[in-house]
Amino acid sequence: MTPRGAAYRRLTDMVQSFLAGEAPVDSAGRHHHSTTAPGSPGEEPDVVPPPGAGAFQRFIGRPGVILMFALTVVSLIAERSLLGGDRLGGGALVPVTGGASDLWAFYTEGYHDVGLGSAAWAPPYVAVLAALSTLALGKTWVAVSVLLLGSVPLAGATAYLATRHIVPAVPARAWAAGTYALLPVGTGAIAAGRVGTAVVFVLVPVYAWLCARLLSGEPRPSRRAAWGLGLLLAVGTAFVPLVYPLFAVLGVLASGGARHRPRSAGRSDMRDGVRGAGRGGVRDGVRGGADRDGVRGGADKGGVRGGVAGSMGIALAVPPLLLLPWLVDLLGDPGRLLLEAGLHDPALVDPSLSAEALLAISPGGPGLPPFWVSAGLVAAALAALLMRRQRTIVAVGWGVALYGVLAGVLVSRITVDGARAWPGVPLAIAGAGLVVLVGLTAHRLTELRAGGGLRRLGATAVVAVAFSTPLLAAGYWMVEGVRGPLRGDTPDVMPALATARTTQGERTLVIKGSGFTVLHGRIPLIGEAELPADQRTRARVGAAAEGLVGGRGGDAATLAQQGIGMVALAPPVSFELARTLDSQPSLQRLSLSESGGLWRLAEPVTRVPAQPVSVLHVPLLWAQGAFLLVVVLLASPGRQRQEAAEPAGMALAGA
Repeated sequence: MTPRGAAYRRLTDMVQSFLAGEAPVDSAGRHHHSTTAPGSPGEEPDVVPPPGAGAFQRFIGRPGVILMFALTVVSLIAERSLLGGDRLGGGALVPVTGGASDLWAFYTEGYHDVGLGSAAWAPPYVAVLAALSTLALGKTWVAVSVLLLGSVPLAGATAYLATRHIVPAVPARAWAAGTYALLPVGTGAIAAGRVGTAVVFVLVPVYAWLCARLLSGEPRPSRRAAWGLGLLLAVGTAFVPLVYPLFAVLGVLASGGARHRPRSAGRSDMRDGVRGAGRGGVRDGVRGGADRDGVRGGADKGGVRGGVAGSMGIALAVPPLLLLPWLVDLLGDPGRLLLEAGLHDPALVDPSLSAEALLAISPGGPGLPPFWVSAGLVAAALAALLMRRQRTIVAVGWGVALYGVLAGVLVSRITVDGARAWPGVPLAIAGAGLVVLVGLTAHRLTELRAGGGLRRLGATAVVAVAFSTPLLAAGYWMVEGVRGPLRGDTPDVMPALATARTTQGERTLVIKGSGFTVLHGRIPLIGEAELPADQRTRARVGAAAEGLVGGRGGDAATLAQQGIGMVALAPPVSFELARTLDSQPSLQRLSLSESGGLWRLAEPVTRVPAQPVSVLHVPLLWAQGAFLLVVVLLASPGRQRQEAAEPAGMALAGA
């Protein structure tokens, strides 16, 4: 007769074994056979498929595929209100229009006849979107939708693959990837239309993997990792400029620690880590190729090769060189370093962000869950502080987390253009540090479980707390949906009549609330709204717009001198403001309804001439393209060696 509570204890053992990375336990208590080869670290310990199982059945049974499918289903349910619309936009994302050819033309032209006109370099992320749109058969909306709406499953995929040689146990890797993908930073970026944060959120695990390879690998693979890290850092910096200084600090600290760490300290920390990880799926120390000290024979100073500083220097030098023309304009206004791709709207940030929200990796703003949803991750990371072994891994993980939180506190207290900066990217780094920390120490649950008594009870509590974060985050997101300004059917702020009457390049002044923008017969492309305009010209147009709204005369002539031929009211229309515009003798009303209003200036409109383009513009574009090609070639993977490489998690411990 089965003892009372045996089924519950068996279920508890299975959950704890899953998080610890052991093979699954059947009803008889026996471990299933694992197909992991002893010489392949980090390979997925899949259950042997039944006889006759096809390739597709084996593929869909892999943990990474199951994780991607689950995150995709969660995202589709949560984003149900955004699917099927005509135009994605809202929040920080301008309505997505145009195609790949439009983005390429915008990026390569020297003078941009948009807004009030600008000769500044186009934001470099426009080239990234143009390349992705080209792969999507010229459909920009497809590229943006995949990057933004698909950022949660993409982040789960990159986190799962990037931790392949960092977290040895596959189940712990799956938990870490799912937890990272559902952090409030990711869901908040989607709700606010922050495509820049969404892209960086996907790339952060790849940064960690490449940095680990740079610190731990052999000279040639490590140098390739340095070029790859520099290339992807340039992509992240193009979307969110704050990425570069944040990772530059971490890179300098990591390379400095790798060069000066004593060899004996690195060996002792790795022995502890490998000894525990062996119970969770990595046997006999480091599989295939590690010597008695847990370090590959060709490495020095705790398993990290010489020349780490040179490789890190390459990784940190590539982004400024690739983004050099745009960085010159950016450094002229240092406050833009804290902004990201898209519009900077005060409604998208929380001016009174609480301390508990930052500690729970919640950056504030629309569409975020309560802080208790992600509190389980922090609690599990705090429990890791009680472990006696792997103190270096715990210290590094918490160091990265505290670095991200402190950077987030600093960023959230700085005001740029009348609004606080959003601390999403620093908190994404903090969340990644906590997730990797918990994943690397998950195998200790096996030892606690074997101890019985209070230790067994504590291990069960840690498992429940760790799993609460992804489960609560997924459930809350699916029930509440995307609650934010992002919409799938964003209306056109440019009246159709104004578009039809724009035949000679006339500009249209669009007034919405207390702000205004200048359009050229169409909705601006992605990136056009971020072009810096001449401050004196913008001040004159702003004063003229305030004069029209306030009912003062003599302002239409100033607008006409800047090529503005029409004035439009964006919805919702204030009919009191419409009556004020009707009272202006220099304005003639063309249309007025609840969906918008349009007036034509009676003054003759002056065509604003294009500014001269720098003679260096085209040569710099060619140089940028040539250097990009060189970096891609140098970052390309070479021939794989047969012997397994040293797990990067061990190298991080040594660093």
